[in-house]
Amino acid sequence: MKFYQSIAPHYHHIFPFNPAHLKLVLDENPNSEKSALLDIGCGIGSLSAEIANHFEVVKAIDLDEQMIQRAKSENQKDNLEFFEMDMMEINRPFKAKTFQTVICFGNTLVHLTKENQLLDFFKQVKEVLKEKGKFLFQIINYDRILDEKIDFLPTIENDNIRFIRNYNFDSSSRLIHFETNLLVKNKGIEIENSMPLLPLRKNALDKLLKEAGFNSIQYYGNFKKDKWSEKSVPLIGVAQ
Repeated sequence: MKFYQSIAPHYHHIFPFNPAHLKLVLDENPNSEKSALLDIGCGIGSLSAEIANHFEVVKAIDLDEQMIQRAKSENQKDNLEFFEMDMMEINRPFKAKTFQTVICFGNTLVHLTKENQLLDFFKQVKEVLKEKGKFLFQIINYDRILDEKIDFLPTIENDNIRFIRNYNFDSSSRLIHFETNLLVKNKGIEIENSMPLLPLRKNALDKLLKEAGFNSIQYYGNFKKDKWSEKSVPLIGVAQ
């Protein structure tokens, strides 16, 4: 994907490792040292590498070649393996009932722009999970985005980059065009991109997960596991 290829060299400045993500994974896995985990949409692998310090086996996938190349070069651990792979094909290399945990953070789910794609993906996740295994995911709370007609996300800025993020809702396709402008300060270059996202409401997400076989689903408004509401910024889920 052009978007991720263009931002790969600057990804660590835009989305640095967040310890809260690791804490949620560990809180949901008290016996992690004996467990296998699959990280879907791993980016440059910063979170995957931290998780590998606590799990027996970690597999991590991303569709973008440059992201995976960086992940492999920067995060070399005996129990950690990266794959350049489409998230819609996880049941091909990974056998049924392989993982105790599957995670999919970073708003990755809504890159699947059709609900039938999401249903297929959720069924594959359910297939590769062990019995009583958990699926942890995070997206933007699109109930809030749609109901309040929000057309931008907060700008990310530090000494290295400024990352502007706008939402443009397309009424004909019912998709959101995610439009970004990345300024790399030390080089004085700007990178612009646009990509379609599915503005997935919680009720639709819940219906698809249940149809895929997840019977117990908890929703949270942040990685601290505070209660989700229509005003929450992200939507975090733990499904079994």
